[in-house]
Amino acid sequence: IIVEGEADLCALLSAGHSSACGTPGCTPGRAAIQTMAELLKDRHVIVVPDPDVAGRKWAKKVGTVLIEVGCKVKTIPPGGGDLDERLNSGETLEAVLATAVPWQLPKQTAAEMAHDLEGKALAELAPVVNNLLNDSAGRENKQQASQLVCLWFKKTDMLLCDHSIANIPAPYVLLESGIAAPVDIGDDSLRVALHSAGLNTTESAFRWTVADLEAGAKTEGRQIKLEHFACVRNRDVYISSGPKAMVRARFDKQAGEVYLSLLRNGDDWITFAADACFPSWEPVPHCVPDELQIFAPPLETPEESPDYTPEKQLALLKTWIACVVANIRPLPILAMIGGYGSGKTTLANGTLRIFYGPGAKVAPPPSNGRDLQAVASRNALHGLDNLESEIDGSLLDVLAASATGAALMQRLLFTNDKVIERPIRAAFIATTRTACFAQRADIADRTLPLFYGSAPTTLIDDGTLYAEIDKNRDGLLS
Repeated sequence: IIVEGEADLCALLSAGHSSACGTPGCTPGRAAIQTMAELLKDRHVIVVPDPDVAGRKWAKKVGTVLIEVGCKVKTIPPGGGDLDERLNSGETLEAVLATAVPWQLPKQTAAEMAHDLEGKALAELAPVVNNLLNDSAGRENKQQASQLVCLWFKKTDMLLCDHSIANIPAPYVLLESGIAAPVDIGDDSLRVALHSAGLNTTESAFRWTVADLEAGAKTEGRQIKLEHFACVRNRDVYISSGPKAMVRARFDKQAGEVYLSLLRNGDDWITFAADACFPSWEPVPHCVPDELQIFAPPLETPEESPDYTPEKQLALLKTWIACVVANIRPLPILAMIGGYGSGKTTLANGTLRIFYGPGAKVAPPPSNGRDLQAVASRNALHGLDNLESEIDGSLLDVLAASATGAALMQRLLFTNDKVIERPIRAAFIATTRTACFAQRADIADRTLPLFYGSAPTTLIDDGTLYAEIDKNRDGLLS
């Protein structure tokens, strides 16, 4: 019989069993293991571990060595305390030995596996996860694979619970790439990350892991407020640059200069949600809108307001764009008013491309206010094309709310009385011939109009204007 530590060995000898061997504690050194192997080679051995994590590790180490030197090994299942406690409590040695069973290499718990993988990358879990799922696709192994992955995220402090929307905790994980990915079975970033850890997205073990990550993020994740698109902290402006990075603008008072820095998402304790980022860009020597042809539209002074000159309109347009960059909300509705072919939609598309890159363009108004609410709460900027007379009143309600800074209140689906409050993040651009949507007082007072005159005699192709915007996008944002 081999036991763990001096106390168990003394109890064994006191019980009259002289064929006894003990190791010095639960962590015997190499010399002790080698001596044990030489002494017990080819014998019948019963291994008696303590009933704790250290005892399981000791039994695994000792049992493996004894099997390698030809021993026939049995073990006593844990229960009732250490051997000396059991014998001192009146239990006989014969009763303890009668519970012996053939020794098998014990399976590691998920916590033990995670401890062994501490400091490793997520992808280094793949061999362990694959072994678990290849060995058996049963419930226990799926659960253990899921627990292993969840423990890795917890130990690396990458489980996040976003509270940016009141009463709706949203689970996220911070991936090694810097992406703050929503815990959603359909999110591509999350799927790629879990696939690298050995989880096939078509298997039930993958869905099990996503469900465990969701629960773990809400109960044990770091409680934070994720940022969306851009934010201001301590007078620094941060603008997302794809899901992995961001650009910080910091004013140096002493030098009187603003310095731009490209940072990893999560630096400075600022983390942008992967599903609320502008496309990637980098700080470069700046370009001002005045340098681009698209920002020289054929504006005119309205008859009823002779002081509202094209120069003032353009100055307010540039200020409005700067406010979008700095995430200042609420903003007035930017209304581009003009006839067919005046170029208003071209400038609206160009403004959207500064933030969202090539392909961004205005969209027709949705058929109901609920669709526009979703746009208003998820986007930083949105363009509505041809906003004319036949407009649903619920659409106007959303536009008014966006320009006043009101929040969207609605009943949570599948509940009777739970109300959620969503902040409006979007600033709106509208192209229109009549501006009749601004007849409502709460919208008219919060509209920034640009008045277009007749179409210029010499037209520049839209593709040329857009290409100029796309080429200088980084400079414009800078």
